[in-house]
Amino acid sequence: MNLHKEKENFREIIESTAGEYNLEEFQVEKDYYVSLLLKRKPGKNTHSSNKGYLLTDSLQRILKQEFFKHDFETNTQEFLSQYVSYNTAAASLRDIIESAILPHKIV
Repeated sequence: MNLHKEKENFREIIESTAGEYNLEEFQVEKDYYVSLLLKRKPGKNTHSSNKGYLLTDSLQRILKQEFFKHDFETNTQEFLSQYVSYNTAAASLRDIIESAILPHKIV
């Protein structure tokens, strides 16, 4: 799963999927990056394994909360904005994933 490497195709897929499932584009993109991160096993790259493990653990705890199970679509962005902006969270997640995929890039 390396769709993000082809920017134009990735953007088209995000837009198409969001339209198909009546979601916001940011939700589809976030889910893609979270899924990519969760597929990665901690410990493969030493410079990103601790950061990746901590983020994976945090994401799993957040996703298990009842808050997200019942009203995920309408509350995710509002919930995230209480802690960090969506753009900051998305940029951080992209950096972590890219450092896991491209071991030579240290974040």
